Amino acid sequence: MSSEEVWNYVHKKYSFVFLISGIIVALMAAIVMIGAFLSKSINNLNNIYWLAILFITVLLLLFVIAIGFCANNDAKSYFLMKEEKQ
Repeated sequence: MSSEEVWNYVHKKYSFVFLISGIIVALMAAIVMIGAFLSKSINNLNNIYWLAILFITVLLLLFVIAIGFCANNDAKSYFLMKEEKQ
């Protein structure tokens, strides 16, 4: 980031990404815990649990990458706007 002001702007504006990512990671942990409880061992989990974790992980990565691009473009435009005002 170009300055502390831009850094703070982007992190404040995109804080929902951290919230949603945390919820998704908690969901993934819950899936593993439920599967382990139902199968009596984490080593005996059905493939559906692992496929669900894999699918959610891919969605999480795509979500974070897409938001990262948006945040980067937003930071650039915010920085350029701040420089034009000066």
